[in-house]
Amino acid sequence: MKNELTTPLLTSAVQTLVETIRTEIEAGKERAYLAMEQEKRLTYWNVGKQIKEHLLQNADRADYGDNLIGQLSKELDLAFNLLYDSVRFYEQYPEILHAHAKLTWTHIRMLVHVPEKQSRQAFERKIIQENLSSRELQKLLKSGKNKSKKDEIPTLKVERGQPHIYCLKKLQGQTMVDLGFRTYMKSPFTEHERVSSTKEIIGKTEKLDQSYRFIPAGPEKVPHYTYKAYVIEVIDGDTLWVNIDLGFDMWSNQKLRLKGINTRELLSPQGQNAKEYMETKLKGCEFIAIKTYWRDKFTRYLADIFYNKSEKDFLSLVNNGKHLNQELLDKELAVKY
Repeated sequence: MKNELTTPLLTSAVQTLVETIRTEIEAGKERAYLAMEQEKRLTYWNVGKQIKEHLLQNADRADYGDNLIGQLSKELDLAFNLLYDSVRFYEQYPEILHAHAKLTWTHIRMLVHVPEKQSRQAFERKIIQENLSSRELQKLLKSGKNKSKKDEIPTLKVERGQPHIYCLKKLQGQTMVDLGFRTYMKSPFTEHERVSSTKEIIGKTEKLDQSYRFIPAGPEKVPHYTYKAYVIEVIDGDTLWVNIDLGFDMWSNQKLRLKGINTRELLSPQGQNAKEYMETKLKGCEFIAIKTYWRDKFTRYLADIFYNKSEKDFLSLVNNGKHLNQELLDKELAVKY
């Protein structure tokens, strides 16, 4: 009878070598994975940077930002959300080195949708300390365990503006009234024709029988404009089209984004609920009051919106109208942004 072949027992030295090699291979796989993730992060950070810089260069073109990502998605055959998340990544991590090596691209795509910086940083620390996978992070985000009651319903800081405040400035050798939205008209105030090329005058206007009067208010910076506006269309839970009365028989049609909040994508049930809420609240309003701010990354002007269906006096609406931005937060239809 032939002897069966048997595997010789490993000596302790060989066993140690086997474990060392196995450990080295696993470490190599981990290094390769992290290197791949680092390249992903760097790639999409640069993609976001290119899109953001292009948007800034074309900031004066109405609706340009809304259309750009859709066009890029089609031409590059890349998902719209991927490009959108890349822009958010660049904005929230302006220095790529600030993104920890343990944050994979999948981690980051989830984190960029956490609007509060402190909450986002708390999730980052948890990922790093507990070595959370992307699936574990997703569960944690859904559970909201890192959120406090104070985080869930924050209070927006808002100061109600004053209507009929404008700025006089010199353009092309003429004194012009800055009406906001990069709209200007030749000054009807003859007593202030001598505005210098480097000086701006802020003031309140009053309409007289056949003319206007301008009352200088001081050397402070241009205030945020406050206007009467008429709702044309609600686009989603935080964006709408309005027709704005700039004064002096001048009007501007603008797409506004509600300042300080962010609602879910329109395709989601939460996004639909936010849109329907805004439509319900603004339906039947003769007009609304808006206080506008500079534009967002998609070149839409930001605004606080005040409304009251029963109010017919504009000044009273400015001072006492319901703040729609805060209401969307209170109803948990939006998060602070």
